[in-house]
Formats: sequence, structure tokens, C-alpha cells
Amino acid sequence: MLNGISVIVTRPQAQAETLKHALLDAGAEVLAVPGLEIFPAQNNKLETAFLDLDRFQHVIFTSINAARLGMEKLDEYWPQWPVGVKWYAVGAATAKVLAEYIVQAQLPEKYNSEGLLALPSLQCLTEQKVLIVKGVGGRTLLADTLKARGAELVLADVYRRACPPVNTRMQAQVEMVLNTGSPLVMVVSSIETLENLETLLAPSWLQLQKKPLVVVSERIAQHAKLKGFQNISVSPKPDDASVITTLGALFA
Repeated sequence: MLNGISVIVTRPQAQAETLKHALLDAGAEVLAVPGLEIFPAQNNKLETAFLDLDRFQHVIFTSINAARLGMEKLDEYWPQWPVGVKWYAVGAATAKVLAEYIVQAQLPEKYNSEGLLALPSLQCLTEQKVLIVKGVGGRTLLADTLKARGAELVLADVYRRACPPVNTRMQAQVEMVLNTGSPLVMVVSSIETLENLETLLAPSWLQLQKKPLVVVSERIAQHAKLKGFQNISVSPKPDDASVITTLGALFA
């Protein structure tokens, strides 16, 4: 399906493994260039928020990393989950992490903040407590809108993102593939990743702008256009199967 195609996978190292294996199974050559590093956040307020889990009506996880690090901590405090809590995951991969802890999460139709905000159970939140488990920084749309709908909001920042150090070996690998003239495509899952890659792959950046780019949202696509990319495809969802299907259609 992807024989002879080189794919630059830019997800954080731990999150990239399943996509890398799926691409290899589809016949692609994989270049791993992590565009983000993930570190647990030092947040003294987390313990209080997690110990008060039974006081929340809604608990929302905004990413796989939020689910993985948040549930590890919650599992330390709660041998049995409190009743009456509604759980939410931004996407299927995030929900899968929660399922490992015997938590069934509601999923939005669209795997983003806008999709979560469209869920019926998050419309009227007067006198209801909402816990958002997330990373440091990021978009404020979800929190701002839930607060405007009357929610008493607590934000639990369980991880932080950072730009990885420049790796000259990775740069050389990408340049080598570019110089062969063989098909090359980059897969990017966030605006922050795209910004970091401009530094991490600086020697090849102008050439990469002319190559196909696969992203997982229209918002990233619009940013990529501003950064000079000319051939952008949007995967309908961020999961591995959707990304590979998008890649297959691109090179059909």
C-alpha cells in the first residue's frame, strides 16, 4: 500500500510506536523525528484535586498523555471509582487508556475541544464541578466555554511539553532521503510540533515545505499553509488507521 514511501513520524516517542509499526506493515519506510517531549508536571495542587474526585460531576481528559499520567495518579488514590462521575475522552486513543482502568468514557463525534463542547451532557453546567486533566498551556477554548456555561472548573496540569534537542543524525537521515528524490511525506499532529520541527529539521525545511504533509485537523492545516507548505492533506481523525488511509489516498 505504501511501498517505496518514506514517512516522517513526528509524534512523541512513546506515542509514535503503534503508528510506526502500522506504517512498516503497510510497506513504508519510517523516519522517527519526535517533535515533542513529554514530562510529568510538578503541580502541588494535583493531590487535592484528585483526592476530591468524588466531588466532581464531570472529568475530562484532553489527550493520551493526560489520560496516561492522570489515571496513574488517580489510581493511587482511588481503589474503587466514585459513583456519579461522568468521564470524557477527547478521542478514541485517550478513551482506550481510560478503559485500561475500567473507566468507560464518553467520546465526541469530532476528536477535539469543539467536539467535546458539543456533547449534550456538557451544555448546562450551573453548580456542577468539572475537572479537566490536561497538559500545561495549550488552547483555552474548552475551559473558557465550560466556565461560561456555569461550571465550577478545576484544571489539573499533569504534564508539560518541550522541544527535543536538535539531533544531527536525524537531520542527516531526512536530507539523505530528500536527496534520493524518492517520495517523502511528513505526518504532524499539533501546531506546536510543526513549530518545533522548523528548528529540528532546519537544514531541510525549505525542501520539506514542497513535500506532502498530512495533518489531523483543519486548524493545523491552516497553520501549515501560513508556514509555507503547499500540499496538505487532512486526516479525518488522528488515529493510526485514519492517518494511514489518508496516506494511501495521497499516493494512490
